[in-house]
Amino acid sequence: MTDTPADEPLAHDSHDESPDSPGTATKVAGAAALAAAPVAAAANSLGDAPEAEAADATLLQEEAGPAQEVQEEKVTDEANPAAEDVTEDSTAQDIVDLTNQARADHGLDPLTVNASLTEESAQWAKTMSTTGMFDHAEGNFSENIHFLGTTASAEEIVKDWMESDGHRANILDPEITEIGVGVSHESNGTYSVQRFS
Repeated sequence: MTDTPADEPLAHDSHDESPDSPGTATKVAGAAALAAAPVAAAANSLGDAPEAEAADATLLQEEAGPAQEVQEEKVTDEANPAAEDVTEDSTAQDIVDLTNQARADHGLDPLTVNASLTEESAQWAKTMSTTGMFDHAEGNFSENIHFLGTTASAEEIVKDWMESDGHRANILDPEITEIGVGVSHESNGTYSVQRFS
């Protein structure tokens, strides 16, 4: 396991031998991570105000196509854990859309969502988030994983993967036809898993 400062994203693809191997991609999130923290803190400070009830577990998102930048920030409602699942599912779907847009930009066919890969990816993201572990699962698939010590948007995640040779190779592999994505937003950050077959 690699210890990571809260504002440093980790991206790791299944072509890497270990988190310490030369192919492991790490990148400092910088302004994006710092900008997100005050928004979340301000949202949480609303407490029991009427505005807070209206904003419970709401995803603040601009309407945009897959190629456009979308900003999101999650307001947590501990009394409604299903709302967090909606945010995680929305982020996962955005990752699928952005991945297919990146493939289209390179003349490749879109990937079809595979329910088994999606469920397994979601379970692995949750396992990593609850244990603090950051490593690949074993299986007959290629895999990209990502961690950011704050709430990460799909755009940040896919951008980090596309800027890493190994992750980019997984996304742009012409031999793959299916994708599954899982996301876990927890207090310690966002864990994302992308699997291909």
